Amino acid sequence: MDTAPSNTNRLMNEKEVAAFLAVSLGTVRRWRLTGAGPKATKLAGLVRYKPSDIEEFLNQCPTLGGGKRGGR
Repeated sequence: MDTAPSNTNRLMNEKEVAAFLAVSLGTVRRWRLTGAGPKATKLAGLVRYKPSDIEEFLNQCPTLGGGKRGGR
């Protein structure tokens, strides 16, 4: 039986999260320090992110558009 985690369960580091979200590494770090970004986990002193926490963060972000055009 294979017990290796799938890629969807693989923890991501700060650089990977920054690249995935197309933001700077500094932004990811600032979000972590202010509590504004995805939940982070510390593992052996290393900051890591669960893909499910990143997905949850994205789902909570406000979306633009979707309304009627013109707004009159």
